[in-house]
Amino acid sequence: MIEARQRAGAPFSALALAAALIAPPAWAESVSDAPGHVTFRERGDGWVLANSEGMTLYTFVRDLTPGTSACVDACAETWPPLPAADDAKAHGEWSIVDREDGSRQWAYRDKPLYTYARDGSPGDAFGDDVGRQWHVAMKPIPTPAEVAIEKTAQGQLLVDSRGFALYTTDNDPANASTCTDACARMWPPVEAPWAAQSKGDWTVVQRPDGTKQWSYK
Repeated sequence: MIEARQRAGAPFSALALAAALIAPPAWAESVSDAPGHVTFRERGDGWVLANSEGMTLYTFVRDLTPGTSACVDACAETWPPLPAADDAKAHGEWSIVDREDGSRQWAYRDKPLYTYARDGSPGDAFGDDVGRQWHVAMKPIPTPAEVAIEKTAQGQLLVDSRGFALYTTDNDPANASTCTDACARMWPPVEAPWAAQSKGDWTVVQRPDGTKQWSYK
């Protein structure tokens, strides 16, 4: 089960000492609807989008209006748009941008996609956070609303809505929690809404007090 650590101090001996480090699950359906020339590279918090040659794709914070691109002229020379064929059609989370010069560009979740001219090899991501306006395009791992993914020096961590790291314990059997009373006060469960449903690597567990709790893998 997952608990949130709220305060500093010696770790409770019954619980694991490390936060729940995450790795992308093999959810093939998550990437199957992508255009044929878009590829994916696993990262701790999901998948990095890349073109067919493995060059990292980026999004631009100034692209605020769906269906349009704010990166033109000299900007587009440094950040070449990901081209869409004349017969390409929008589908799912993928849409088409009609650019000012008449060309077409792929967008993911309404964000136009670009490569970076200074990336020299597949896997390079030198464009990430350039000017605090360019970011690696990602397909994130789905999480419940009560859980987020945070990048730290230790890697990608699961955190709760307040940013507290989440923990697990080897004492819990499958789909049950043994952390109650004083234990639960020290290690508060990450509660799931009463109507929450298990999905993918996330399971809803019924606690002894009648509340529900999220469990990961």
